[in-house]
Amino acid sequence: FRSGRRKIIDITVGAYKPKGKAKVHRYLKLTLHPSQFHAGDFEHFKWVFDTLMGDITYSGLYHMGKVTYLELAVDSLTHKQHSFLPYRNYVTKSKIWKEPGGHLGTTYVGSKDSDFRFRVYDKRKQLVDKGKAPFTKVLPHTRIEAAMRRLGVAPVDLIDMKNPFTKLLIADLA
Repeated sequence: FRSGRRKIIDITVGAYKPKGKAKVHRYLKLTLHPSQFHAGDFEHFKWVFDTLMGDITYSGLYHMGKVTYLELAVDSLTHKQHSFLPYRNYVTKSKIWKEPGGHLGTTYVGSKDSDFRFRVYDKRKQLVDKGKAPFTKVLPHTRIEAAMRRLGVAPVDLIDMKNPFTKLLIADLA
């Protein structure tokens, strides 16, 4: 779903048959890109969604649907990536991705298969590498993302979710 040239929402409808099960599982995947929203975009999307989907309304999904994956991000405009060490208690798998040429890239706290994982990277570099203009001229621009899988909560209940960034600890390397 686009608003002008901006991609604000992805909608995927599909079905799969879980291994060993007779019943086919149907799903609707709704991916929102709130940083791309402008005034009125969301209200327009809800109207289009309700018009196209008939019995499945946005309000119904909001109250009865299940969020299975969520990414939240915060930006630091004061701390350069790799000037601090992010860690979590009881996490045994973390890594720093090495880019071609040996430069340090994204730091991952937690394994790729875990339900909860942090990523720390240079957001400005990522945008420039993709040919996009950085949205701030302030340096540094370090992005910290929390990725959570298998949440199983209704969107209406996300407001009660604890702040995942309180689980991330930071050691200053200076």
